[in-house]
Amino acid sequence: MSIRHLALVTAGLLAISCTAHRMHRPVSIEQRDDYSLAFIEFDDQGELWSPSQLDSALAHLEQLNTTGPGVALVVFVHGWNNDASTREEQPENGSIYQYRKILSRLNDDIEERFPGIGIPVMGIYLGWRGRVSNVPLIREASFYNRRGAAERIAGASATEAIYRILTTMRVNPNSRSVLIGHSFGSMILERALAQAAISALLASPQQELIFPADLVVLLNPAGSASQTKQMVDILARNRLKTYRFDQSGNRYERPLIVSFTSKTDKATSLFFPVGMSIKAMNKKFRDYGQEFCSPIAKQQYLYTHTAGHTPALHSHEVTVGPKRPPSGTGKSADSGGRSPANYRAEYDPRTQQMALSFDGEEHSFSIRRKPRALNDTPYWIMQVPPELIPNHSAVLTEDTFRLLEAVLTLSGTYDAGVTTTVVREDGVRPVTVVPRPAGGALFLDRSRAVYSVRPGSERPVFLSCLSQSIDPSQGIGFHVAGHLAYAAISRPEGGTSAKCLTEMYEFQVENDGYQELSRLRFAGTECFRAAAFDVPGKRAFLSFDGAEGPGLWAADLTQDSPKPHKLLDLPGGTPATALLFDASHRRLFAAQGESGTLWSVETDQETPRLRFVADTLGYPIALGYGRGTQRLYVADARGQRIWALDCGEQCDDPQVFFDSEALEAPSTLAVALDGTLWLGDMQSQTLMTIAPDGRLVSTIRSLSGTPPATEAASDPAEAPPE
Repeated sequence: MSIRHLALVTAGLLAISCTAHRMHRPVSIEQRDDYSLAFIEFDDQGELWSPSQLDSALAHLEQLNTTGPGVALVVFVHGWNNDASTREEQPENGSIYQYRKILSRLNDDIEERFPGIGIPVMGIYLGWRGRVSNVPLIREASFYNRRGAAERIAGASATEAIYRILTTMRVNPNSRSVLIGHSFGSMILERALAQAAISALLASPQQELIFPADLVVLLNPAGSASQTKQMVDILARNRLKTYRFDQSGNRYERPLIVSFTSKTDKATSLFFPVGMSIKAMNKKFRDYGQEFCSPIAKQQYLYTHTAGHTPALHSHEVTVGPKRPPSGTGKSADSGGRSPANYRAEYDPRTQQMALSFDGEEHSFSIRRKPRALNDTPYWIMQVPPELIPNHSAVLTEDTFRLLEAVLTLSGTYDAGVTTTVVREDGVRPVTVVPRPAGGALFLDRSRAVYSVRPGSERPVFLSCLSQSIDPSQGIGFHVAGHLAYAAISRPEGGTSAKCLTEMYEFQVENDGYQELSRLRFAGTECFRAAAFDVPGKRAFLSFDGAEGPGLWAADLTQDSPKPHKLLDLPGGTPATALLFDASHRRLFAAQGESGTLWSVETDQETPRLRFVADTLGYPIALGYGRGTQRLYVADARGQRIWALDCGEQCDDPQVFFDSEALEAPSTLAVALDGTLWLGDMQSQTLMTIAPDGRLVSTIRSLSGTPPATEAASDPAEAPPE
């Protein structure tokens, strides 16, 4: 059967089994003890079924907003196979039933957060004909048809409704608005808000931000990644970041849009690519070349996949673990018999950002930024494990409410006295730096752009874009040897973090450019944390943290597909976060970030011997060795300093080499032949050169070669704890 015949058959089946195309909520306002709820419905062409629904919702919102201490508003746009009918009131599976539970839980949370103030909770449910049939097979086949309807609904009428709702909210500065979209509802939200969001972001850098909503949350979004990528690209090109300031003046990085996709969402991982591949047949696409630092080579891939299933767009990671035992100090359960969420904010030295953990009903979850992620914008995109969101439809549950509450906590949306600003940050963001034998250096920016710094210059010169096969967030090791540079990549394989694909890339770096020479794939599916290279000995060393505990592995690079094997186990229970091979003494240095411990390994013996070096190095995140000075440098992400150890045959005690207010979060370092230390700081967005005597020689602060008009202030809230 041809695709055309299949489409005709599907259309015929839909015609004989379709649900009614009508308005379901003529009485559109409900008032309950713990919240109020308004319905606004759209027809299949994207028009309001009844403008009076919008007028009634606005009138009710205005009354609450002007007569009280503010309103906690949650706007929800449902997705595929949902609508505004009474069918959605069914317990457990109905979208309206689940939405009501969220509003009730939000009311309980606000009463606990702001006791005695009486902040009203209001919900607005934007309904459309997301379901066209109740027949299971036909219902699944309606994906393509309903996507077209969602595209029509994401037009002028939806933009008007959402924008009028949000401008009504802005009358009271104490009111807070959260927009939630599910499935195609996320696409409707994203498209309806795009123009207003871009206008707000580009209009007022360095000023208080007037953004349409306090927070936008997308759950299992079913829009093309090409639309999302354009928004991320605009934010990235303009180097825009958003921060919130609390009443004490502390600054926190915060999102404006947060996107969550379940790893096991078959609607967006399976149905979406199939349906969009059919639609793509009559479209024209291009491949992105070196002139465009795109993380994806093919434009068609972005069109046929969602952002949640495009790892290069992901900014954060959500991990699952066992639930923590009760502390004995907090309440054991709330009034509904639920166990406490136990929200915990902590500083993550690997990313120099705050991370947030919380307890679900059966598991514990953590939200952390991906180290060196390409997406470093206020549009946060991440996948979540099935323990948190099990499938496409189950998105408004107790655990997802706790996820939403965690994001609200992290963003400060409901905190009193919080202001949000948008800042244009024009600094450099060096992922790795490669000193050149004749002086100067090359460095890889977080944007995948490669820049050259000539000797004596502080003006980076753009060279090219990194190969699209390399994602800096997946880099586990970089090394330079003369005109050759090596990069090791370990990326998840098959959509799971339990198995990885590990590769090594060899580059030639000379003159004002670089060239990829070869690629080597390692055998096996282990996920490695760090890598170092023994170039003369043709070996790679890898840090591994598996079920048997942390260890160091080695691989013979003379083989076509080298199989890593274990060298030895590491004590202490924490993996090595940084590795460096010293070819002059044939030894490997391994640093354990969590414990601040440094080890050396004599690798040429039949039985490699592990030797303790130091355990007072904070959180060692990068290592560098000067062959001429025989000095080992350690970047401490927790102590915000650089340590130096004189390492001849043995290493002396560590000494503080560089400790300056200019250093906020050292992330990469390398030592030139003359002993000059090149140091990258991702947080202060600078690339520094430091003389062998510890003197700061130069600081590169801008890709344009001139200081930015206004530099972002330091961030005391994101500084590591004492």
